[in-house]
Amino acid sequence: MRIAEEGLHVVFVLLAVTVTLFFFSVVTGIVASIFFLFSLYFFRDPERKLPSLSATAVISPADGKIIGIQEVQEEKFLKEKRLKLSIFMSLFDVHVNRSPIDGVVKGIEHVPGRKEPAYKEDSSEVNERNYLVLEKEGLSLLIVQVAGIVARRIRCHVKVGDFLTRGERFGMIMFGSRVDVYLPLSAEVKVVMGEKVRAGETVLAELDAKGVSGDEDKKS
Repeated sequence: MRIAEEGLHVVFVLLAVTVTLFFFSVVTGIVASIFFLFSLYFFRDPERKLPSLSATAVISPADGKIIGIQEVQEEKFLKEKRLKLSIFMSLFDVHVNRSPIDGVVKGIEHVPGRKEPAYKEDSSEVNERNYLVLEKEGLSLLIVQVAGIVARRIRCHVKVGDFLTRGERFGMIMFGSRVDVYLPLSAEVKVVMGEKVRAGETVLAELDAKGVSGDEDKKS
């Protein structure tokens, strides 16, 4: 089983603690082993293979449930109205985030904030969050990683100027959280409220074909 790079140090520390505690007490060792096994489960990073997709398909950047589909005014980066799709990740979802399109990283900004429950509508405005702007042939897409009530770290290991392929890993949010995707108003949404989605596999929307080109992706 592949473990996400962001969680390796946590897993190794818990393993060391678990082994040490078993020398002092079997009971405490068993308790520690439960936390160790959960860390293995939480930081799992399964391989995902892209299905055959059109060049205009936007795939989900996160595992979880669709909790919001709405038209909003995005003022921080895009300065225009967009379709905002929100994905809530529970403690039991894979928390590795993947790029929804092929594109160049044009902007990144980490904003400190509160630790409100990530399913709350205003959490993407008040919680700790990380903005990532991707651009492809004049099309800009905004992805926002939002920390939740349990989450304590947002990881984004790319930098401005990097090129991400659709389905490529770009970061992770530690524990329950959410990811928002800001799509053009012309995008055709392919998911519904309450639907479960998978990063690197589920198609969230189809973009207007105008200005978007490229061969179909065959693999991640």
